[in-house]
Amino acid sequence: MMLARFSDATNYVIQNNAQGTQAINNVRNSMQYKTGIGLHGEQALTKDLGIYGRAFTSDGHTETMSFTEADNSISVGMGMNGTSWKRPNDSIGISMMQNGLSSYRRAYLQAGGVSYFIDDYASPSQTISYSPERIGEVYYNVTVIKNVLAGLNFQHVINPAYNSARGSVNILSFRIHAEF
Repeated sequence: MMLARFSDATNYVIQNNAQGTQAINNVRNSMQYKTGIGLHGEQALTKDLGIYGRAFTSDGHTETMSFTEADNSISVGMGMNGTSWKRPNDSIGISMMQNGLSSYRRAYLQAGGVSYFIDDYASPSQTISYSPERIGEVYYNVTVIKNVLAGLNFQHVINPAYNSARGSVNILSFRIHAEF
């Protein structure tokens, strides 16, 4: 995996923006490592109800090549199985999350850099309104047949992709999970 350090990439972007070219490829190399630390905990409150919490922070200097672009995050949630409504294999849950970007990543994007997941970039006369991304989520998973779950999920995202100028967005999704 080839990653770039944002401090190096920002200098290349600033130098190359006059020509309209993105320079992150000029500083990607296999010697860059993204480091960080994460914590996760979960606790059963009753036989049907549990809570969880997780948090992480990363170096914030290096581009992200994973499921989301975040340099720090904290989330809490609660889940309950359906025993009380005679559906013990079903579950319902709620969670809240806040994700943030490092000052290095914000400076890189503000200088005109384009990231792997966030498609914002600024021009010299434009300022991007960065704010933490906040997500509230509720879900319900139903057992359709043995080893097959169907899930309905609703998310309300404030400052999607860390840009407060976007406003909020609602996401409704459906998924099927099968194990064989």
